[in-house]
Amino acid sequence: MPDNINFEEILVAPLEVIIRKIAASVAEAQRRLDDAALKTQNKLTEEFPELAEIGYIPTWYHMPEINVELKMVMHYEQTEETGGSRVLWTPFNAKYKSTFAYEAEGTSNLKLKIVSTPPPVALTAGETSE
Repeated sequence: MPDNINFEEILVAPLEVIIRKIAASVAEAQRRLDDAALKTQNKLTEEFPELAEIGYIPTWYHMPEINVELKMVMHYEQTEETGGSRVLWTPFNAKYKSTFAYEAEGTSNLKLKIVSTPPPVALTAGETSE
């Protein structure tokens, strides 16, 4: 194994960490789309109140469904300290291939579908759980 590996760059991690990073990235992208639309709406209301009065609303973008398909490499290792084992995953990409001289035939496919859903009924009814 090469000595100068940046593991953050090739993202060697448990599968749940990779999935959470993907989901967090999707959520952040949607927040940025919402922020941009809200800023546009506020600017419209301030600069062109007559358009706001007749009900003009700038376009809001929504990602109703995100499909992700990754080629993944699985690493199984046993830890000597605890006697346990763990499974780590990394996306298979050009950096990984060149660093480890790995061939694509040994990869697994990870397919995710992230779908927007309505909020829970308790939130839409104005209730909060404490």
